[in-house]
Amino acid sequence: KYFELVVIVRTQIISSSVLYKDIKPLSQSDYVDRGLFSVETISLLTCLKLRYPRRVQLVRGNHESRAVTQTYGFYTECVRKYGSTNVWHYFTDMFDFLTLSVVINNRIFCVHGGLSPSIHSIDQIKILDRFREIPHEGPMADLVWSDPDPDKDEFAISPRGAGYTFGGQVVKKFLEINQMDHILRAHQLCMEGYQ
Repeated sequence: KYFELVVIVRTQIISSSVLYKDIKPLSQSDYVDRGLFSVETISLLTCLKLRYPRRVQLVRGNHESRAVTQTYGFYTECVRKYGSTNVWHYFTDMFDFLTLSVVINNRIFCVHGGLSPSIHSIDQIKILDRFREIPHEGPMADLVWSDPDPDKDEFAISPRGAGYTFGGQVVKKFLEINQMDHILRAHQLCMEGYQ
């Protein structure tokens, strides 16, 4: 992740002065785990956010969590590189302050995972107590863990053990209620880059 991010920052952001235009780069989460350079990746993203606070948007995903990072490598990487858990604690405390969703041009809803049966309007997301560890269940967990399922119309229990799967009717209703056109999410790998 880190080296790809460096290339994107160099070629698409810095060289084209994107950060000085009306374009706001969006990063869709899972910044850590499953790689050797998670500390560098989240450090670079944090620096960009600090340098351009109104321009860079970082959305929280299921890997921006204490529990998940202890399983998938970020915790171990921090201890190996720094000899203690301090850096891991600092970053996981920071994760609690990342936003759960972003709306682009009042038309595109961006979230890491997906929708929740407890959330019908974007205003409900704004009032969630998000400044904490991601719980195992509830609306906050649903936003980072849920996935669409083309074979379903409504919500169903997710095989992941957290969040839900949701179908086309759920998406249609959410978009209509919130006057949105699209949902942009990142929780699942798409071989074509998007779906």
